[in-house]
Order: sequence, then C-alpha cells, then structure tokens
Amino acid sequence: MAEVINVCGLNEEDFKKAKDKITNALSVLCLRDKLGGNPFFFSLIATKTHNIVDSKTQAASTDGKVFYWNHEFLSKLTNKNVEFVMRHELLHILLSHCRPERVGGRNSKVWNIAVDYFCNALIEKEYMEIDNENGTSFHSKVWTGAFDKPISLDECLSLLEGKPSGYETDKFRLLSDLSVLNSTPEEIYEIIMKKKQDNKQGGQQDKNNQKGGKGEERGGGNAENEDGDGEIGDGEIGKIDDHMETKSTKEEVAHAVEEARQMMKSSRGKMPSYAESVLKELSDPELTMRDFIAKLCMKKSNDGELKNWSVFNRRPEHLYRRGANGSVEKHQRLYRPTKKGYTPKFLALIDTSGSMSDDDIAHGVKELKALLKVKGSSGVILPCDSTVKWDAATSVDNVNDLKSTKIVGRGGTCFNDFFTNYKEKVGGDFDVIVVITDGDADVIDIKLKPSCDVVWVYTRRDRVTTQSFGKSVFLKSSSL
Repeated sequence: MAEVINVCGLNEEDFKKAKDKITNALSVLCLRDKLGGNPFFFSLIATKTHNIVDSKTQAASTDGKVFYWNHEFLSKLTNKNVEFVMRHELLHILLSHCRPERVGGRNSKVWNIAVDYFCNALIEKEYMEIDNENGTSFHSKVWTGAFDKPISLDECLSLLEGKPSGYETDKFRLLSDLSVLNSTPEEIYEIIMKKKQDNKQGGQQDKNNQKGGKGEERGGGNAENEDGDGEIGDGEIGKIDDHMETKSTKEEVAHAVEEARQMMKSSRGKMPSYAESVLKELSDPELTMRDFIAKLCMKKSNDGELKNWSVFNRRPEHLYRRGANGSVEKHQRLYRPTKKGYTPKFLALIDTSGSMSDDDIAHGVKELKALLKVKGSSGVILPCDSTVKWDAATSVDNVNDLKSTKIVGRGGTCFNDFFTNYKEKVGGDFDVIVVITDGDADVIDIKLKPSCDVVWVYTRRDRVTTQSFGKSVFLKSSSL
C-alpha cells in the first residue's frame, strides 16, 4: 500500500485519521468495478507517496510522482470523496493536462477550469456505465459527503458573467457536466474564453455609455492582469486541486499504463474505455500545431539565459529532513529564479494553390491564433502558389491582424523560391517557419534548410509529401 508521510507535523491522532482516509480510499479502488472500484487506477496510484501538507497545496495536487493533500481539506472529505479526488488527479497526469507543452500560451486559470470539467465528467460517465451494466447505483453517490450538486458549464458561464448562482451551500461544488464529453478540453477552453471576451466587451461598452462619449478614460495600461483574467476571479470556481507541472515523463507514464493494462488482462479486470487511446497518445503522440509551437516556446524559456536570477519565485520550496521526534520538518528553503518571458517571432507561408480549398485556407489562418496568443508574439504571413506573393506579405501582432491577411494566387505549388529568398525579402530573424499546406507539393532541396525550426502543417492526410527537413503536424485537436 502507498506510503503516507506526515510532512506538516500533525499530532499522532490527526495523522492517523488522514492516513486512514487515504488507505481506505485505496482499498475501495482495488475492488472490481462492479463493486465500485477501479483496479486500473489503483495500480497507478497505490505505488505513489502521499504527503500530508499545510502549504504545498490548498486542496490536493500531484506532480505524477507524489500526491499532496492539504490536511484541512482532507479532513472535510469522506472516503468516497477522497477516492474521487484520486481519480481526478490521476486523469490530469494520464491526459497530460498539466504539461506546459499542452497548456501552451493559454490562460492558465481558464485552462484549469476546462480540464477539470473534462476529468470530472469522465469519472461521472464511468460510474454511469458501471451502473448500467451491473444495476448498481454508484453514480448517485458521487455528489455526497463534502461534495454538493456540481456546477454545470452553463452555470459556470453565468458565474463568469457576474450572475449569482442562487444555490447556497457550505460544501464543495465541483465542475462537472456530461455534455462536455462531446468536446475536447481545448474546445471547452475556447467556449469559456469567448464568454470572458464577450463579458469584457460588454463591460467596456457600459463604461463608454456611462461616460456619454465625452473625453477619454483616465488611467493607461492593459485591461487584463498578468494572467489575462480581467476582473473575473474565475480561478476559484469549483476548485478542488492545484494543477502542478507534471514531473513524470510521458515515457514513464506510458510504461506505468502498459503495466496496469497487463495486470488487468491477467486478472480479467476491465480497462477504462479511454485507456487504450491514452496509451496510444503517450507512446506515439501526434502533435498538433499548437503542441509543436508550445514545445518551442518552452524550450526557449527553459534555456539558462532566459532565467531571471534577479527575481526569485515567490512560491516557497524547501528541503526536508527527519526531526528528533521522527516527524518530517523543513530544513532549508530553495531559491529558484523566475523565467523571463519568451515572445516568438514566426514566418507563416500559406499554400493558396488550386488544390487547397477555401475551408483549408481559412482553417490554416485560424490556427495561427495559437502563435499570436503568446504575449508579445508577432509574425509575417505570406501566400504562395507557383510563386511566392512577396508583395502580399502581412505583418501580424495580434489576433485581429489575421483579418487583414491577403489570400492571392490559386495556381500550382512551389516552395523552393520561398526557402531560397525569404531572408532577402522579409528578413531572417524568425524563431519558426510555419508552412500551411495540403501536402501536394514538390520536395524541397535539403540545401535550403533554414537555421530556425520549420513545421509543416498539413490540412489533409492523403497528399502528404515527406519533406527533407522540418516537423510534420496535422490540423487536429487532441481528443482527450
């Protein structure tokens, strides 16, 4: 069974209560699914260390290697609630929700809401499937104990709009809505961000109306705070965990999932319906354009020269040691530098040849939003068919600039001229070159390989030409 460590120095009685809740929840997880357990989850959680803390997290969290439980939060939960939180935390790890390359340049608070909705709905769905197969009633017991009626996506959007919920409770209300399972976390995120943007525009319009159109509003600066959240404190809605950056590599997670799958086969247990797709994505991931660009940004920001040693991370981290009475105590504080912001500069080449449909081109331009959502990013967009339309180059600094992108030319496709002359025509100071095409083009001479990264973004899968350099990705959203 898992090791439970008293990091925050609880007295013996309180530590025993906390430890019993964790071990009892694990005991339920190890049961067959028709008895309310999940041996697949148990095999992945039972080997982890569980730390009882007072400052590492306000609720629960995991980095993939260690589970952290705030003792005050844990004391309010029933064994069933603890089991639910364990499933929730593990899903974040399995689905790579807390990996920087998947979060990308997104608003972190809104992303946390989106992935929480997805995880909780997935757990609800699993209970419902078990109930349907076995005539049990586990789903009806999910929102019991310290958990009250969940917050639907519609209610969440209303809360973001500033409308009162009209539902009073002193219990935890989690984010869960089975309808979100028809969407990816990325799509849920876009729904919430659109609501936030609509609210912001409506609020600004109200301010303008109040001013009667006279004069200018005093006070400069950005209307959004550092996280881009405006005045909405949405980070606390339905919160039961802190999303920590995952320390387990994808290879480590894939290996653990494969071992769990083999164990399930030998014991004739039932694998969760999504486990196979999780394993495929971990062992043979198919990157989207957003994933690839996010990886480039993280690589740059993690380089030593982009660490700011003049300003330290305010989140306290410590080395621990065993005290005289055997409890774990803080020994030495760790000082970590903050990261300097990284703002990529890109050059995008859009295939406007006759083989590219209008929808392909529109979708390709839309995907460039992934780049422009990184603060401070900028780029140049060029159309190209049999020739590069250098005169139609469009400089973009924000999402609204995409509307001015010039789409000209509908002939054949030839990219050699672009890679031969782009430095002379538009400059060479770019971090990444993005080529959006259906793949119906000639192979580029390896001698023309640029010094920066190149990503070929394909709109179709049936015409892909394997190029001599660069990374190939497809216009698709992750399904989990």
